[in-house]
Amino acid sequence: MKFIDIYNRILPFWGTEINFHDANLLGKNGMQSIQLSKKWDEVENKLSEDDKFGNLMVWTMFQIFHKIAIKKIKQNIFTLNPLEVDKTIIEKKYFKNLSNESWEKELAEYERTLQ
Repeated sequence: MKFIDIYNRILPFWGTEINFHDANLLGKNGMQSIQLSKKWDEVENKLSEDDKFGNLMVWTMFQIFHKIAIKKIKQNIFTLNPLEVDKTIIEKKYFKNLSNESWEKELAEYERTLQ
Protein backbone atom coordinates (compact mmCIF):
# COMPACT_ATOMS: atom_id res chain seq x y z
CA MET A 1 0.00 0.00 0.00
CA LYS A 2 1.43 3.37 -1.01
CA PHE A 3 1.38 6.37 1.31
CA ILE A 4 0.20 8.70 -1.43
CA ASP A 5 -2.82 6.50 -2.19
CA ILE A 6 -3.89 6.40 1.46
CA TYR A 7 -3.21 10.13 1.87
CA ASN A 8 -5.17 11.10 -1.25
CA ARG A 9 -8.11 8.95 -0.18
CA ILE A 10 -8.34 10.28 3.39
CA LEU A 11 -7.37 13.96 3.11
CA PRO A 12 -10.58 15.10 1.33
CA PHE A 13 -12.67 13.86 4.28
CA TRP A 14 -11.15 16.65 6.41
CA GLY A 15 -12.39 19.39 4.08
CA THR A 16 -10.58 22.65 3.42
CA GLU A 17 -11.07 24.23 6.83
CA ILE A 18 -10.93 22.78 10.30
CA ASN A 19 -12.31 25.16 12.89
CA PHE A 20 -11.17 25.14 16.52
CA HIS A 21 -12.52 28.44 17.83
CA ASP A 22 -13.60 26.65 21.00
CA ALA A 23 -10.06 25.54 21.84
CA ASN A 24 -8.54 25.83 25.28
CA LEU A 25 -4.80 25.57 25.74
CA LEU A 26 -3.83 23.12 28.45
CA GLY A 27 -0.42 23.52 30.01
CA LYS A 28 2.55 24.22 27.75
CA ASN A 29 1.82 21.86 24.87
CA GLY A 30 -1.76 20.72 25.25
CA MET A 31 -5.05 21.80 23.75
CA GLN A 32 -8.66 20.72 23.90
CA SER A 33 -11.20 21.48 21.19
CA ILE A 34 -14.59 19.85 20.91
CA GLN A 35 -14.81 21.08 17.30
CA LEU A 36 -11.52 19.43 16.31
CA SER A 37 -12.42 16.21 18.13
CA LYS A 38 -15.84 16.21 16.48
CA LYS A 39 -14.23 16.57 13.05
CA TRP A 40 -11.89 13.68 13.87
CA ASP A 41 -14.89 11.50 14.83
CA GLU A 42 -16.72 12.55 11.66
CA VAL A 43 -13.78 11.54 9.44
CA GLU A 44 -13.20 8.32 11.38
CA ASN A 45 -16.87 7.33 10.95
CA LYS A 46 -16.51 7.47 7.16
CA LEU A 47 -14.24 4.42 7.23
CA SER A 48 -14.90 0.81 8.03
CA GLU A 49 -13.17 -0.72 11.03
CA ASP A 50 -11.38 -3.09 8.64
CA ASP A 51 -9.64 -0.20 6.87
CA LYS A 52 -6.48 -0.35 8.97
CA PHE A 53 -4.37 1.82 6.67
CA GLY A 54 -7.13 4.42 6.40
CA ASN A 55 -7.89 4.50 10.12
CA LEU A 56 -4.23 4.91 10.97
CA MET A 57 -4.05 7.80 8.47
CA VAL A 58 -7.03 9.49 10.15
CA TRP A 59 -5.32 9.14 13.55
CA THR A 60 -2.00 10.40 12.17
CA MET A 61 -3.62 13.41 10.52
CA PHE A 62 -5.46 14.22 13.74
CA GLN A 63 -2.17 14.10 15.66
CA ILE A 64 -0.49 16.46 13.19
CA PHE A 65 -3.49 18.82 12.93
CA HIS A 66 -3.77 18.96 16.72
CA LYS A 67 -0.11 19.91 17.04
CA ILE A 68 -0.40 22.58 14.33
CA ALA A 69 -3.61 23.90 15.92
CA ILE A 70 -1.74 24.56 19.17
CA LYS A 71 0.81 26.67 17.32
CA LYS A 72 -1.93 28.53 15.45
CA ILE A 73 -3.92 29.26 18.63
CA LYS A 74 -0.84 30.87 20.13
CA GLN A 75 -0.92 33.20 17.09
CA ASN A 76 -4.67 33.85 17.52
CA ILE A 77 -5.52 31.76 14.44
CA PHE A 78 -8.39 29.34 14.94
CA THR A 79 -8.67 27.50 11.62
CA LEU A 80 -6.49 25.13 9.67
CA ASN A 81 -6.58 24.13 6.01
CA PRO A 82 -5.43 20.48 5.87
CA LEU A 83 -4.36 20.97 2.25
CA GLU A 84 -1.65 23.38 3.44
CA VAL A 85 0.01 20.82 5.71
CA ASP A 86 3.20 19.41 4.19
CA LYS A 87 2.51 15.76 3.37
CA THR A 88 6.14 14.92 4.23
CA ILE A 89 5.34 15.69 7.88
CA ILE A 90 2.28 13.46 7.71
CA GLU A 91 4.22 10.63 6.04
CA LYS A 92 6.98 10.69 8.67
CA LYS A 93 4.43 10.50 11.50
CA TYR A 94 2.43 7.83 9.64
CA PHE A 95 5.57 5.71 9.21
CA LYS A 96 6.40 6.17 12.90
CA ASN A 97 2.88 5.10 13.89
CA LEU A 98 3.02 2.16 11.48
CA SER A 99 6.33 1.08 13.03
CA ASN A 100 4.66 0.47 16.40
CA GLU A 101 3.99 -3.00 17.72
CA SER A 102 1.08 -4.92 16.17
CA TRP A 103 1.43 -3.20 12.79
CA GLU A 104 4.10 -5.55 11.39
CA LYS A 105 1.87 -6.94 8.63
CA GLU A 106 0.82 -3.49 7.43
CA LEU A 107 4.37 -2.16 7.66
CA ALA A 108 5.56 -5.00 5.41
CA GLU A 109 3.01 -3.92 2.76
CA TYR A 110 3.72 -0.18 3.07
CA GLU A 111 5.53 1.94 0.47
CA ARG A 112 6.83 5.38 1.49
CA THR A 113 5.86 7.11 -1.76
CA LEU A 114 5.02 10.82 -1.77
CA GLN A 115 4.02 10.97 -5.43
